[in-house]
Amino acid sequence: MPRSREPATADCYPACAEKHNLLRGPLDRLQLGERVRQIIVPFGTDETRFLEAMHALQHEFGYIPREAITAIARHYGRSPADIFGFISFYAELATEPPADNRIDWCSGPACRLKGGVQILEAMEATLGLAIAGKGPRDKVGEHAAGATPDGKVGLRWAQCNGTCDRAPQVWLNGRVVGPLTTVDAIRMARDVNAGKAREWLPTPS
Repeated sequence: MPRSREPATADCYPACAEKHNLLRGPLDRLQLGERVRQIIVPFGTDETRFLEAMHALQHEFGYIPREAITAIARHYGRSPADIFGFISFYAELATEPPADNRIDWCSGPACRLKGGVQILEAMEATLGLAIAGKGPRDKVGEHAAGATPDGKVGLRWAQCNGTCDRAPQVWLNGRVVGPLTTVDAIRMARDVNAGKAREWLPTPS
């Protein structure tokens, strides 16, 4: 299953939400449960394919709805708490609808050594939110509400994608932007929150 929201490939991101069957309104639990089963049954109950099945769900809905956890738990014979814990462990999986624009903060050593943590803190302060995903300060598994209340901007932890020559960097809707200074980070956060994300996206070569 293609990892359609993988930062390194930028195949599809929240900015192209029309490609996903995003759940924006009230959920019909019966219909949702049936659709979830249709998607994950082909992967069987072998937990070695659990992550693959979760990526398939995320590709379908744009995220993994919390309301789907019960159906997933029944399929694998696990408790909902176990399933939520598994999903929460992986930074690339989301249990909330994606923001209109997403900033992925690179947690790699090259970015950290060149001021990446300061870049992150500047963005968090400007946007008034905390990063979601694995904790940037080595608190693995820590999660936070990484999106502005209006859903305009999401800020998430991400692993290094190998473009260390651009450190310190972030990925804006899947596109590498860097190297950045703290001033750049503040300006970017303000612009993206104001609907001006395109001004920061690199021009395709």
